[in-house]
Amino acid sequence: MLVSPTRRAVAAIGAAVAAVALVVAPVAPSLASAAGTNRAMCPSTTGQQLSSAQGRHLGIIYPRASASCGVAPRSVGSDNMARYGSTKPQLKINGGDVMGTPSQPGDVTLTPIFWVPSGTTMSADYQAGFAGFDSAVAAASGQPSNVFALQAQYTDARGRHLAYRFTAGTPIVDTQAFPSSRLSASCQADTGAVYSDSSGYTACLTDDQIATEIARVAVAGGLPQDRAHLYAMITPRGVEVCFSSKNGAHGGQCTLSSSTTDTSGGFCAYHEAGNGVTVSSALTYTVIPYGIVGSPLAYSCEGPAQYPSGNAALDVALSSYSHEVAEAVTDPAGNGWHDVYGNENGDLCNSAFGTVTSPSGQGYNQVISGSRFLLQQEFSNAAYKLDPEEGCQSAWSPPEVELEQSGDGMVRRRVTISAVASSSSAKVASYAWTMDGAPVAGKAKVSASFKVPGVHTAAVTVTDTAGWTTTRSLTFSIRSR
Repeated sequence: MLVSPTRRAVAAIGAAVAAVALVVAPVAPSLASAAGTNRAMCPSTTGQQLSSAQGRHLGIIYPRASASCGVAPRSVGSDNMARYGSTKPQLKINGGDVMGTPSQPGDVTLTPIFWVPSGTTMSADYQAGFAGFDSAVAAASGQPSNVFALQAQYTDARGRHLAYRFTAGTPIVDTQAFPSSRLSASCQADTGAVYSDSSGYTACLTDDQIATEIARVAVAGGLPQDRAHLYAMITPRGVEVCFSSKNGAHGGQCTLSSSTTDTSGGFCAYHEAGNGVTVSSALTYTVIPYGIVGSPLAYSCEGPAQYPSGNAALDVALSSYSHEVAEAVTDPAGNGWHDVYGNENGDLCNSAFGTVTSPSGQGYNQVISGSRFLLQQEFSNAAYKLDPEEGCQSAWSPPEVELEQSGDGMVRRRVTISAVASSSSAKVASYAWTMDGAPVAGKAKVSASFKVPGVHTAAVTVTDTAGWTTTRSLTFSIRSR
């Protein structure tokens, strides 16, 4: 049975979000390493090139070894493998799909599905946290001040930039019973402690079961299955997720358990498209298991031990969700933007958080529509080209522009207006000038002379290689002598 929120329920979610979005008095920021911890850095890893793609399973977030890597970012070497987990981190378009281009049709609708059947629970503030996140990201669409602004530099296969516009879909609470564990296509939950209270899994879901349920929910609700709609399946505490019917103990790739090792292929979250057989290939979705905090396991999905919402499990899950949204938009089906090893923009910056402001354990690195979040950074091709050590970014820096006048400002003598432009995010692509509102030709500078005294205004719009613009103007006087 599907429960679609009424206005009263939506209001309740909004109230919970308000409670979750804790307001903390400003304090002096403390700085975390801009580099972050990557699974490739752990001493226990093989040091071999990693790929986040396993068949249709994309953007796989690998856990970090708790003992050898810790749960906070740290300094790393300057080589690409140490910093990004890839020797060739530049992303390339592979001729396939992206989301949010003019043909898709621009906006990407984010719809969370909370699968909470009888016998399982998920707190109201946990659900409200996802709904509030989607609403905040949608309200901030088109603004350069958050991590999703980085997607605007990427294009479809025809060179059209992603629109960078989100819409928050109506959250869905799905009370359909989980498939029986006795079915041959089901997985058996791994045993042992998983959570901080030493409890473990009581149910196990396969990716095929999750995809089938998302498709059922979409059909029942008359919701589109296309590259303009991204569904997030959010599972309750106590539910293990596996790619197949094999659990971790039998060599399957699953969420964290006592079977997770450096080579077992454990994961924190992932995204993918439908298989095209039992589920439409147009279905685009992410899977976000319940956030695991303070686990006794050897591996962890946590970043810095900072929880801006006050709900630690929510904050851990939201960082994974942010990672998967960024990747699904730029590479929904595995043939969009990724490096030569299949790593996507989120994978290359997994566990890099940049500067974290840390008031009383509620540190954050993003303020989106007034709400504070702790989200991993995303990879920027443009920033990497400017500085290979700064490929992971938290926001976009549009061009900084200053206008300077040269010439004595007298009639019939040439006056030159120069634009000094710079950006830490990308190179300058073009300059568009006007003089007193009329277009004039020019690049980094324009020149003009005037026959009579008067006041004039030169203006320039500087555009960077990702399409971000900054406009500045300068008013100057022309005198007779």
